Amino acid sequence: MKKRLRKKLLDKLYNANQEEFEWMYKHAQRKRNHSLKYGVLEIMASDREAGTIDGDVKKILLKSLVQEDRYTASMILDELIDIYDEELISYAIDNLTDEYFFKRLVCAEYLGVHRETKAIPMLITLLDDVDDQVRVQAIEALGRMGDKSVVQVLLDRLKDTDNEFLKCAYYAALYNLEGDKTWINKLIGLLQSADSIVQTRAANRLVQITEGEVFFHEILDALERQILIETNKSQKEKLQRVRLFLLEMKQ
Repeated sequence: MKKRLRKKLLDKLYNANQEEFEWMYKHAQRKRNHSLKYGVLEIMASDREAGTIDGDVKKILLKSLVQEDRYTASMILDELIDIYDEELISYAIDNLTDEYFFKRLVCAEYLGVHRETKAIPMLITLLDDVDDQVRVQAIEALGRMGDKSVVQVLLDRLKDTDNEFLKCAYYAALYNLEGDKTWINKLIGLLQSADSIVQTRAANRLVQITEGEVFFHEILDALERQILIETNKSQKEKLQRVRLFLLEMKQ
C-alpha cells in the first residue's frame, strides 16, 4: 500500500502545478518522506524559466537552504545559480567555509556567477582548499569578478602549482581578467596533456571563455596539428575525442 501511494505521489510530481508542488512539499515534511521532499525541492528549483522564480517557491527554497541537510541545501543553491538574490548571496558567503566540500564548491560558483566582489577575500582563502574542485571554482570565481587586484594573487599561486587541472582554471581566469591571448595559447598547450580529463577541461574552457567564436578555428587547428604529429596511438585517440568534444560544443 505504501509503495503504491509513494509511486502515485511521484507520478503526480512530474505533472504538478505550483499549488500541487507546495502541497506535496508540506505532505512530505509531515510524513518525513525525505526522498519525496528532495524530489519536490529539486523540481521546484529547476522547473522554471532561466532567471525567474515564483515568489512562494523562492520562500520555500530559501527556508529549505537553512533547514535541510548539506547535500540538499547545496543542490538547491546549484539549481538557483542563475537567480540573483541578496539572501542567496549572504547564504553563499556565510557557507564558503562549510566543512562539506560540495557546499563550498557551489557557494564559490554562485558568487562568481554574480560577481560578488565582497566575497573576494574569502575566495582567496579557498585557493588553499584541500579539494581541487573547490579550488577550481574559487579560481574561476575570482576570474569572473573583473577586479584586477586579484591578478597578482592568481599569478603567484599559478607559479607554485604543477597541477594541470588547476592550471586550466588559472589560465581561463587570467584571460578573463587581462584579455591577454597568452593565456589562450597556454590553454591550447594543455590540449596536449597526457591526462584526458585535463584535455577535455582545457577544450571546455577554451570554448567557454571565447564564447565559442573568437579563437575557435585557431584552437581547432592547433589540436588537429597535434593529432597529425602524435605517434602514440592511445594519445592520438584521446586527442581525437577532444576534437569531437569541441565540435559538439560548437554546434
